[in-house]
Amino acid sequence: MRMLICGCRLQRLQANKDAKQEAFDEKMKLSNQFRGIDQEESVFLADVQAQKQREERAKRNEELEELNRFRK
Repeated sequence: MRMLICGCRLQRLQANKDAKQEAFDEKMKLSNQFRGIDQEESVFLADVQAQKQREERAKRNEELEELNRFRK
């Protein structure tokens, strides 16, 4: 009788362990580690890109002005 109770407990423990391992494996799947960006992130990234383009354009204009002054 005692062996039967221990066997049931071992089976239950093993089932719990297996369930936890499956949940962990699912969580760690490569496909679950990536997500798309949402609207707010998209707007932020567009703003960052626009700011970078403005800075590059300003730098390019400044360099052209300096070259023109040097040539005169």
